[in-house]
Amino acid sequence: MLRRRLAAQAITSLSILALAATNGSSRLWATVAATRLGPQQPRSLRIDPTAERPRPNSLRIDPTIGARASALRIVPAEVGQKRGIQQVGEAVARSERQPIGAPKRQPTLAERADALAAQGRYREAISLYQQAVQANPKAAEALAGWGRALLEIGDEAAARDKFLAALELAPKDAAAQVNLGVAYYRAGDIARAVQAYQAALDINPKLANAHFNLALAQARQGQLTAAAASYRAAATLQPRFREALNNLGLIQETLGDLPAAEQAFRAAIGNDQAGYALARYNLGRLYEKQADYDRAIAEFQIAIRQQPVFPEAYLNLGNVRLVRSQLKETNELDAAIAAFRQAIAQRQGLYPLAHENLAIALTFKGEKSAALAAYRIAFDQYEGASADTFQNLLTTLNDETQFLIGNELSRSDNPGNLRPATALAAKPSPDRLAELLEQYAELPDERKDYPDARYCAGRAYITVGQAEAARAELQRSLELSNGRDESAKIWLRAVEDAMASAP
Repeated sequence: MLRRRLAAQAITSLSILALAATNGSSRLWATVAATRLGPQQPRSLRIDPTAERPRPNSLRIDPTIGARASALRIVPAEVGQKRGIQQVGEAVARSERQPIGAPKRQPTLAERADALAAQGRYREAISLYQQAVQANPKAAEALAGWGRALLEIGDEAAARDKFLAALELAPKDAAAQVNLGVAYYRAGDIARAVQAYQAALDINPKLANAHFNLALAQARQGQLTAAAASYRAAATLQPRFREALNNLGLIQETLGDLPAAEQAFRAAIGNDQAGYALARYNLGRLYEKQADYDRAIAEFQIAIRQQPVFPEAYLNLGNVRLVRSQLKETNELDAAIAAFRQAIAQRQGLYPLAHENLAIALTFKGEKSAALAAYRIAFDQYEGASADTFQNLLTTLNDETQFLIGNELSRSDNPGNLRPATALAAKPSPDRLAELLEQYAELPDERKDYPDARYCAGRAYITVGQAEAARAELQRSLELSNGRDESAKIWLRAVEDAMASAP
């Protein structure tokens, strides 16, 4: 068993739990001596990170191959963001509802539309707003209501136009200014969103939603200190604004003020009668970051009790149990594996990070083939482009013990994670993959002769545009699987077709 071999050779060298904060993201490393369990292999070629890498011609692969290769379901970043995947903060800008009074007469078209919108019947409301504006083109309230209904059904561009038209007629309509900002924010125009929110606050500085939305936009711009001030303003105006308090905690965490972050998360929890599981979860992450594992586990368990379908909490619970099983030699490896599998099940299998961390746990358990199968699922769901996943796969192939155990802050570009848009990885993933593939190429065949490892390498070579190497790896994957790997067959045909059609 690999676990016992580790105990004999490497566990005594377990040193620290290192937390590296980079550009507002956290990376959790279970760091041990990089002890090889087999004979020493030559170190991989050292690459100058500043050197200009020759870029091979990209392979022209049919973009539908991934879906056809098997029953795989891919999780592109933008889809993940829409689904709220790996989210720790409240990332949805809040629209401002215009006050609706009870009419003392027969309600107008606009008032009837407002009532429908209040019930969530937005498309019916839009029809009435349209009739109201046709009857009176200067009906600013109808235009603003129409815009808000369009915003609710996801038509940001049309909503923006309606708010701009309403503001031409009623420039002091603070709610319309807030909603204009929401339209810009959801369309990705963060600078204009900030301008709109600030204009709304110039009209009415007591709009809590405007402060909250402004903080979201400021965080996206990397203005974290300003964002913290805006969240505080929102929470001051609305003392039980738990979403603002939770996000304030994330800002303080990102700024490195962990005591202030804990205070904000606890304020978001309050008396906990409402059961705000997200703040409990973030408090658990904070304790995890401080290596206070007992308290971290307790918070994750409370979060799961309050919100039973909470895959991110299961992921981090698995991370803590995995790290503690190695650093503290506790008997928690099976519990970590169970937590990762529960996280995967709650996402209907669509959780590449949980598959990857499951692979790490299975590696420590000595189940290398099962670990490589889990890496393969993760790598496919990352569309063959995750350098971190491939690095961990290499670690497993090398029988080493230093892994990157990722969580939602280290491995997601979700705007709720407060990572500024400019704070991306210093080196593009294809460049890192190319370097890792050089290390992979140096491995002796007996270390990498697993069908799933060869398949992942083939997909990685496709990502970096190395057709010959991709074909060789996919062919070897098929040989090792006795020709039964249908996904490898499909990718191999795609590579060969691309090579045949190359000029």
